[in-house]
Amino acid sequence: MQDEKLAEQHSVLQRLEGEVNRMREFQTVQLPKMVAQRRATQVDLGRRALEVMRRLEMQRQQPTTQSSRDLQMLGERVDQAAQMLSTQLQRRLQRLEELMGELRMQD
Repeated sequence: MQDEKLAEQHSVLQRLEGEVNRMREFQTVQLPKMVAQRRATQVDLGRRALEVMRRLEMQRQQPTTQSSRDLQMLGERVDQAAQMLSTQLQRRLQRLEELMGELRMQD
């Protein structure tokens, strides 16, 4: 009976050790990859946002026959879009920093 209990405890211990090993592997291999991919995605989104803002600014500066009211509305929309993109990028950067902090704390 004690042999069965010892065998069961040993089995449970081995399963737990296996889980711990898998978690360590995830922490050392997969999590940094995920963080790097997320960072790359955010950098790409930032580049796209800047490109959109540049294009909109170029459109704003081009001479046009539109009325000044239309130009003013376009400028306001560009400013709103720039503010929204800036806020989004700031939130994503903050989240990335939180994830990096958690990763450092786990080490």
